[in-house]
Formats: sequence, structure tokens, C-alpha cells
Amino acid sequence: MRVTVAGLGAAFARGHLPALQLLGSENGFELVAAADPNASQRAAAAVWLPGVPVFGDAEEMLATVRSDLLVVASEPGAHALLALLGARYGQHVLCEKPLTLARGQHDLLAASFAQRAELALIAVHQYRYSRSWQPIARWARILDRLGVPFELAVDVQRNGTDRHAETPWRADIGASGGMLADHGVHFLALAWTISSDLRVLGGARAWDRERLEHSGATVRFGSGTLTLHVCAGAPTRRTDVELRAAGCVLGWRDSSAHVAAGGRTLGRWRVAALSDRRHVDELYVPLYRDVAAGLCDGSWRRQRTSEALAVGSALVSLLELTGDHAAAQDHAAVR
Repeated sequence: MRVTVAGLGAAFARGHLPALQLLGSENGFELVAAADPNASQRAAAAVWLPGVPVFGDAEEMLATVRSDLLVVASEPGAHALLALLGARYGQHVLCEKPLTLARGQHDLLAASFAQRAELALIAVHQYRYSRSWQPIARWARILDRLGVPFELAVDVQRNGTDRHAETPWRADIGASGGMLADHGVHFLALAWTISSDLRVLGGARAWDRERLEHSGATVRFGSGTLTLHVCAGAPTRRTDVELRAAGCVLGWRDSSAHVAAGGRTLGRWRVAALSDRRHVDELYVPLYRDVAAGLCDGSWRRQRTSEALAVGSALVSLLELTGDHAAAQDHAAVR
């Protein structure tokens, strides 16, 4: 499978490139070209990718080099336009989150991939591949099938910008979508794996005295409710995920998981942590294995395109509800 990539920043270097290098011979991935408008990124790529042509423009790359899969690893504001470009050039598209921050761009993507049903639009929602998530997902699906109400409670605490991913656009809420688009979207995607019927019920966004974001959301999915809180101004990094139903809790806090009933802890065990950047980056490997196995299957392609668009639509609804653009303008004015 011939692969091109648009965007040569941290996401490519930490996640996509190691996975492609590891799985190249095993799964037939061949990186045939790369593009980035930033000259310093292109210079770095010339060292990482000897023999791979590097372009300053993604369209020039796609018009010049034959490929099957376009990986979009640019900053969020370019995701939708690059995905649309990929469809125009007959590419399957693997796109970093968030797919888009605007309703108009989302609708253009939906229309474009509806016209090219043979192509897959795959969002990078890699958290599902964490083994720590699997028991929560298994029990949530059982509860959903039985129609038992349950809550998926998520609390993401971050102490400012991820030191492994410090880029100027992250400080601009309008350009990045803030914590909801950077972290919250992953949990919208996890909810989608339980039930594809995502309905945004509420959301709020605020800033503390240090102008750091505190946001929340409530989303219905099947018989479950996702309650999401994300905070950029926490003293330490932490991610809490709890599945709650009928007085029982299956919880995952960083590297510790637990089961509780009636307010009493019944057991604990060690797991991998979503607050560990290395674990999150390692999840690109099973993501790419899934892509390699699934792209030849029309049903898989349709399902992943539906997922990307459904989760993307829910995120846009949430950003609209929280007054993202007005908040971004206010944030910029204060800064």
C-alpha cells in the first residue's frame, strides 16, 4: 500500500512514522512521498526519510506521486481541506483528530465521501486499541444491549500544553478547538464504539484566572450517558474513566484500574495509562494494523467513514454549543 503524508510535525514523528516503519514489511506499507509547507519541517524530514521526495504543497505531491492512502497529520485547521483533496485524488484518507471544527467543512466532507463510496475516511481515534479500555467497552456493550442505563464518566486533567506536542496553534482556541477537540473527541469516539447514536445534550466552556480552559459536556449514546470534563489548568496530568451502573463501578485512573460495588473496592490491578504519552503513541501500531486489514473490506470502509463523520459532527455540535468562536475571540483579546 503506497502511502503519502501531509504534515510532518509531532504527530507524524511520534505516532505515524514509527508505526509505518515497524509495519512496512509486515503489512505492505510503503511511504512514497511527504509534504509540509514549513521549510524547517521539510528539512528535518529529509533526514528522517532518506530517498522519500518531500514537497512544499500537498496537491503537488498527490498530482506527482501515485499512492493509495493519504495520511493527514497537519494542524487541525488544515485537516478538512486536505481530506477533501485526498478524496479528489482518489485516496483513502487517515486523518488526525479533530476531523474539522466547522459545520460547513464537515458537510463538505460528508458530501465528498458519499460521492466516492469506494474510499474510506478514517479518523485517528486510537484510544480504542488500549487494552486498558477493553473491559470497560465489553461491559458497556452488554449494558447497552440489555437497555440498562449507565454512565461513562471521564475527567481529563492536564497541566498546560502537552510538552511533547507544543506547537503555536494549540494556544489558539479558534485554531485548535481547545481541550474538547484535542482530548474530548477521543471519548466521543469511544462512546461511538458502544452505540453509534451520539446526541449532544449540553456543554460549557470557561477559563480560570490563568486563562486555562475548563470544559464539560454531556452526550447520550444508546442507553449510556457520557459526562466529560476536561481541564488544562490542573497541577498534574491525570485521566479518569469510570463505567457506572446500578451501584457498581469499573474504573481506570492512569496506571490503576479497579472494581467497586456499594462504595467498596473489590479489586485493583495495574494497566497502561492514557496520561502516558508513550502509551498513546504506541496505539498507532494497532491502528495501522487495523487499517491494513480493513481497507480491502467495503463494510469496514463504510463503518469507519460513518464513525469519522458521526464523531466529527458531535464535536462540531459541542463546539457550537459552547460558543467556541466567541470564546476564542475573547481568549485572543485577553491574551
